[in-house]
Amino acid sequence: MYRDGLQRSQPERILYLAITESVYLDFFQEEIAKMVVENNYLKLVIFDPETEEIVQWIE
Repeated sequence: MYRDGLQRSQPERILYLAITESVYLDFFQEEIAKMVVENNYLKLVIFDPETEEIVQWIE
């Protein structure tokens, strides 16, 4: 819902879902998670919470 509202009010913005590297490696490697990401055209930012660094951008 947030993405839909943002798209209507600020269509030039690009929304990313920020997740920790451990969540990406555990949950987002499951087929169901891959399907949700693909079907919803989710863009991801994977980060390391300890170093506060971005590990990967996924368009």
